[in-house]
Amino acid sequence: MNLLLKDFSKNFLPSEIEHEVERTKQKFSLLKFNRLGTLLAVVFQDSTIAIWDFDTLNMIKYLENTKENRIKKIISIEWRLDGREIIFANSQKILFIWDILNSEFVAKLNIQQEITFIEKHPIDNNKYLITSSSETPSVLQLFPPQNYSSQKTKPEKDSLIDFKYKLFPLNKDLNNQPKKKIRKRKPTTIRGKIQIFQQAIFSPKGDRIYYVNNSKIEIWDSNSFEILNLFEIPKTEPLNLSISRNEDILLINGKEKKIHVIDLTTQSKIHEFFDFVEKRSWTKVLIHENGEYVVSGSSQDHLIYFWSIRNRELIKIVSDKSSDKGIHDIVFHPRFDIIVTCSENFVCTWAPMAQNNWRGFGSWFTELTEREQVKDVIPKPRNIENEEKDFLDIKTIQKDPLVQQYLNFENCLEEEIIDIPLDIGKEDEI
Repeated sequence: MNLLLKDFSKNFLPSEIEHEVERTKQKFSLLKFNRLGTLLAVVFQDSTIAIWDFDTLNMIKYLENTKENRIKKIISIEWRLDGREIIFANSQKILFIWDILNSEFVAKLNIQQEITFIEKHPIDNNKYLITSSSETPSVLQLFPPQNYSSQKTKPEKDSLIDFKYKLFPLNKDLNNQPKKKIRKRKPTTIRGKIQIFQQAIFSPKGDRIYYVNNSKIEIWDSNSFEILNLFEIPKTEPLNLSISRNEDILLINGKEKKIHVIDLTTQSKIHEFFDFVEKRSWTKVLIHENGEYVVSGSSQDHLIYFWSIRNRELIKIVSDKSSDKGIHDIVFHPRFDIIVTCSENFVCTWAPMAQNNWRGFGSWFTELTEREQVKDVIPKPRNIENEEKDFLDIKTIQKDPLVQQYLNFENCLEEEIIDIPLDIGKEDEI
């Protein structure tokens, strides 16, 4: 298609609901895509976890919160890099590792910190960045047992694998001196939803860590755990962070209901976005992969705001008219321009509205309306006798060429999984 026929500022931003799911018995809490976007982990407020196949929109795995595996409120969830396991933190200062294929717990780690957020390293499968409410952010390094493989190793029944770990706190200044202990943060509640705190984030390559500490942004080396640089910003208390793929823009969702846009190349603040009419607070802010647009989800209503960093203005607001609840979580699809949001009883997938600007050929062009009465409504008879009877193979899984092309540009593991077989008896519609 001729590129002149497309208006990119409107077409690739999700603007309409493609699918909407309603649950009356369970309430949604968190969402998380795997690295390829083929699987979606959904956390409910009763601390149960469901794995959905994003292509077929069916639930394929389910972790039920039973008396034997009693898990109190899940605060944060993250995929392991190979996509075979999920690691999540609860309010009891415990990290769980869950094997998806076997539907069994692999390990349980007592971190002894009130974890508010966990993020995986883009390359290292055993390195994570955790944010605590009472301590400085730390890098969690896991040490699996020797010869351990999530593809081959299966724990015995009612037994866990002994995972060792070590924490590397980001608690030193430029002079390599320990910092003062930070004050303990009290979780704020917005209409029954606990608001988490994310103070640090990995760079897209994983070689650096950006730590927002009051009125400073500290840049750390993720391997030597030494501070490289710091620069001043307006004082803010971050709720969540988002960084562009080319590592030039950092978004800070401040507790004062403002979105701070930081230019990491010039180490200065570009602009700040906020709703000066309704004074809305934001559950989460995201940055588009091209680094030009900011996406924010409202915590009061099911509204999504789109802002332009270049023009420093609000582009549009899209809403779910069927839901008056605030957004609990909002995530971007890793490979496509699709947004997924969840509120108490709804999960919505938002996709771009495909509209072609045929008038780009000339102002005189007029589009014709379709007239059903002039169409051939009587189908032509098919010659069934000459059709070949092809063998249909429903067992062999063919690899998606688009996924393979994506893996050629990204760091991937040989044992990384893309699809999961469906659990018989656990089928459910999304």
